[in-house]
Amino acid sequence: MNYRTVTLHAEEDLAISGTKTIDVNVKDPITALIFQTRITYLTGARLIPEPDVYPKIELVSGSDVLMSLSGTEMAALSFYEGGKEINWTAENLLSTTDEGYLRVNFGRYLRDPLLALDPNKFRNLQLKITYNAALVQAAATHVYLRVVAECFDEKVISPVGFLQNREFHSYTGAATTHEYIDLPTDLPIRKLFLQTKYFGGAMYLLLTSMRLSEDNDKRVPFDILCRDLLDMELAEFGRCMQHICAQFKGDSYPVWSAICNIENVLGANVSAAHAFQVHLLTGGKITLTADNSSEWFIGSAKGSLPYYVHCYPFGNQMEIDDWYDVTRVGALRFDVYSGSQGASATYNTILQQLRRY
Repeated sequence: MNYRTVTLHAEEDLAISGTKTIDVNVKDPITALIFQTRITYLTGARLIPEPDVYPKIELVSGSDVLMSLSGTEMAALSFYEGGKEINWTAENLLSTTDEGYLRVNFGRYLRDPLLALDPNKFRNLQLKITYNAALVQAAATHVYLRVVAECFDEKVISPVGFLQNREFHSYTGAATTHEYIDLPTDLPIRKLFLQTKYFGGAMYLLLTSMRLSEDNDKRVPFDILCRDLLDMELAEFGRCMQHICAQFKGDSYPVWSAICNIENVLGANVSAAHAFQVHLLTGGKITLTADNSSEWFIGSAKGSLPYYVHCYPFGNQMEIDDWYDVTRVGALRFDVYSGSQGASATYNTILQQLRRY
């Protein structure tokens, strides 16, 4: 068999919060990691989108960080790598256990023979997963975690490297202010991501523009307004979808959707006898109301800007030699110009880099 699915960590009840360390003991090249999650909720509103039950998921080799992403960052990156639907249902249900899935690829696509994570190139390869169910709901009681690796088996490959996805820089914003970030120039960059993280805020009030310059403006690879960036992202990556299963509980029990721009929600209540309304606020916050609050809504949200993560791709994404080779650049500066609500947001810069063996 050319491929196999390996359980790195059988499902475990991790309780409410902590950091779980998992040894990566496989020897075959890994094309993707999958994090399967169940969260048990009691009574109370959801406070943030469910994937951020993981503030940080890291893959390390000693002190060398090979991957570092939050749950919402990983979900958004999966969309920008071709996963058209967020595999985590948006819900507001009480006294229930919900399931969700996160995946990260180490190649240009699943089972890429040229780029994959080769465990034999590292020593003491480990996952360090930070989790906190109380961030999502104050009364949440359990996080159940299972980790799976998609591996090559009898198919022998010789990967030249892997895609390294890491949150490189994070800061608390300010209104209409420039933040200058010096980016690393040691590895070629395939994609540059920016998360303007303020769930429930207005997208167009968080980011005005972003600009990238080489060697004190000797060359400017891009200088783009937020509205133009959104148009480019929509044209290149299309629309994102997410399933919704919720009750009509009004403003006090919002549904946190991944869709943060051009939000469009379609669905129906379980019983046709009750009229209902869907209120699309901002930043993925959906409020459902009806004349019967126990009524259920089943549907989907569709739009762009998953979990407030912007993406700027460099070159033909299937051609390694076409990516942004920053190793020839002396200094690389990323200029993020916030909007009028910038003080409410956290700005996370994420890099997808080509790391060769």
